Amino acid sequence: METLFPTIKDIETAFLLTADYTRRHFPMVPYKVLLTTVQDIDEVHGEIQEAQKKWAEPILVRAFAIPTEITQPLTKFGVEDLRRVVLNVSVPDLVTAGLAVMDNDFNVVLNCSLGDRFSYTNRDYSVLSFVPAKRWANTDKILFYQLDGEIYRDISERYSI
Repeated sequence: METLFPTIKDIETAFLLTADYTRRHFPMVPYKVLLTTVQDIDEVHGEIQEAQKKWAEPILVRAFAIPTEITQPLTKFGVEDLRRVVLNVSVPDLVTAGLAVMDNDFNVVLNCSLGDRFSYTNRDYSVLSFVPAKRWANTDKILFYQLDGEIYRDISERYSI
């Protein structure tokens, strides 16, 4: 028996249906890309100093947010709001927002990274991870990414007593 692999038209249709679904049901979320250059990276620790971080102007991307409950544990800095938010973003929406590039074979290259920020319910969240969440049928074509974020604490908030 011969295996029937999906055609390019099938995959195009899946992406068009996904884009239409998100256009109807997903709200726009402000998203800021972390602007990094090689000069900003600390040679000793291999990361960017908090005071050196800069973000681009916010762009709008369609995303479905799944928040956790806000908890307020007592930390060494006092009582803090802790909350995680997972954003589900489709690949067509990432491409439309300029956060990803897709080639003719529907392979995706992300232009976003860890440390980016998004806004949800008037709070900024730092992106902690990007994970491919859903693939189309039995293929390796990614339809959705999951972005996990936690409440962003500005350097002045983090070190004030």
